[in-house]
Amino acid sequence: MFYGTSQYDPVYIIAQIASIQAIFYITLGALFWLLVGPYASGLTLSYLFSSVWLQVGGWMVLLSSLGTAVVTAVSVAFIVERAKKCLDFSFTVHFIHIVASASYAGFPRRWEWWGVTGASFLITALLSEAICTRRELRDIPLGGTAHKRAPQAELTPLNTSGQAAGRSPASKGMAAINSVVGRAVNKSDAGRPSNSMGSKLANEQV
Repeated sequence: MFYGTSQYDPVYIIAQIASIQAIFYITLGALFWLLVGPYASGLTLSYLFSSVWLQVGGWMVLLSSLGTAVVTAVSVAFIVERAKKCLDFSFTVHFIHIVASASYAGFPRRWEWWGVTGASFLITALLSEAICTRRELRDIPLGGTAHKRAPQAELTPLNTSGQAAGRSPASKGMAAINSVVGRAVNKSDAGRPSNSMGSKLANEQV
């Protein structure tokens, strides 16, 4: 989606972070509304940026946070598209969330909040890196298909007469005809007296 060059581009990096951060909060808010909403009288921003939601939702809050981590990991994998950068972007998203939470409702002091946030960070980093690694390995040709050897020229074996073996039937037929004709010519030449013998007999008769 946002695949670009490897050169340092601040605007490009900020656009990536903003996109992932928006997906993070949209997913978290939607899951809170679906899972925590039935147990709360009214959802406000305090449920996103404070530890108040821990006292209301319970396990539904945990499921919302873990579901948000999975969706964020997928978004990091498809936006960043580099396994070595997934850890940086995952940390940046959660660090911004910690700063926003501290600015809105004070520095979080509940260990449950830190536990859920830490679990979300680990899931986002590990899952996004695994997805990117799988996609990168899929683009590498395996099995040596990219470096196949060139087909070697086949050498035609020779038979005892020095002729190439494995000829076509037509070539074999022509060779047989030539052999028969050659033998017939040789026999006719053998039965015919040579010129020297003919001249010798003519002199004797004279």
